[in-house]
Amino acid sequence: MKHTLASFVLSLTLFSLVSLLHQNQLLDETQKAAGHFFNRQQHEDGPYQESAPSLGAKTSRRLAKANTASNLNPDTPQTSERRALLLTNTETADAEGKTKTSNLPSSIPQSAFDLAKFRMCRVTPQPVEKAPNVPMKRLAMPIEYQCAGKPYDQFASLLEGIISKTYQEKMKAGNTEWGQRQSIVPPHSTRGRAILIMGNSHTRQQVSTLLCQYKDQIVGEPKLLFAMPDQPTYGVLQIQLRGNLTIYSATNCPFVYSKKWHETLEHKILQRPLASLDAIVLGRFNQFSESTGTNFYKIMMAYQRQFPELGLDFENAAAPTVTDVAKVYPGPVIYVGMFAWYGKRLHREAQAMIDSLQQTQQQGRTNLRAINGRQYITALEEEFHTSSTSSSERLPVYECSTDTRHNVSTCITDTESYRFRNGHRCMGQRGGHPDLIAWDLIDSLHDLLEDDDQASGLYNKPKSGTTN
Repeated sequence: MKHTLASFVLSLTLFSLVSLLHQNQLLDETQKAAGHFFNRQQHEDGPYQESAPSLGAKTSRRLAKANTASNLNPDTPQTSERRALLLTNTETADAEGKTKTSNLPSSIPQSAFDLAKFRMCRVTPQPVEKAPNVPMKRLAMPIEYQCAGKPYDQFASLLEGIISKTYQEKMKAGNTEWGQRQSIVPPHSTRGRAILIMGNSHTRQQVSTLLCQYKDQIVGEPKLLFAMPDQPTYGVLQIQLRGNLTIYSATNCPFVYSKKWHETLEHKILQRPLASLDAIVLGRFNQFSESTGTNFYKIMMAYQRQFPELGLDFENAAAPTVTDVAKVYPGPVIYVGMFAWYGKRLHREAQAMIDSLQQTQQQGRTNLRAINGRQYITALEEEFHTSSTSSSERLPVYECSTDTRHNVSTCITDTESYRFRNGHRCMGQRGGHPDLIAWDLIDSLHDLLEDDDQASGLYNKPKSGTTN
């Protein structure tokens, strides 16, 4: 009996020791796992990287090359302010209005986002509300619709969050140069480049923003090729940039209201065939029915009376569409939509024209693009609703529009106003919505012209990324 009891006690003791050892082992494994997790968190801004097979080897090489070219060192410690900005900017709104954190591939260091590296049109010195616009130096075109004040600052914070998110998404897709390209177009190996941009005042704001972003590359003074006296914004400007790039800006021009618009452009204004251009960027043109009684109507009718040889018929002749331009020009055509709310419908119409041209032409027209001028508004509105700003202080500035051209104003906050959704876009010390559309345009130009050069055997460099 005693022997049996002793055996039982010994067995129980051994079982307890084994259980204790097992618990210690589990605790040790848990601590190791926790240590790995915290080390990973600690190194998210540092050297820790995990492979992302979905990116593919080609994309990984692009990212590595871009990091080297941009001197992006993932081992460099980031300031707490930048970490806070990055954490704030990776939050996105889900369908229920809650927030969640984007899961970025860890092979793309979050520290790669640096707003200072982006080519933005920053109005300097800082504009002051109700004062005249800041006359910035070395600009080919003045920056109009300048803004300042609390509404603009709230909008700029929303915009910076969207820039961060969009850049991270494009990096995932292999495009590491959005907003940071060194040139508006890829250089040609044997000659210069020439681009024509046509449209209304929204297009003009887009051109002025684009040229502001690359003001360090403007050479000399712009040349006015065609305009009415005292109406330089209603005409054609020729701007030269480094790299032998010529940009023709034709905004609010009367010659588009003629069946001979392309002949007038070639023989009387540009004095070169359209086929010699590398690309045509097409915006929206104002229509007669919406212009009666406006200053635009008066100026168009004055052009029509002064230049009868152009065959202008503002009342009856429709301005060229994507289809019309594609008929007379074989090169790349990019439609850039308006910032206005009704620009959504116009973008859909332009995209439908492009789809039709791609399907019906003999070999399919592949060098056509359409950019939605309002594609970031929805994201800005979502950012607005998930902003950390209290609802009592939050202003409806996700549109951030103004139609004040020559004096500094701020974002329209009256949501019942027609101009709230349809006006021009504010530009200030922290840039504006047109900056992002300009970056999309530049990406499309690089994409189309590199493809064009590769087809001609003139461009051998691997493409740096794709546009979304």
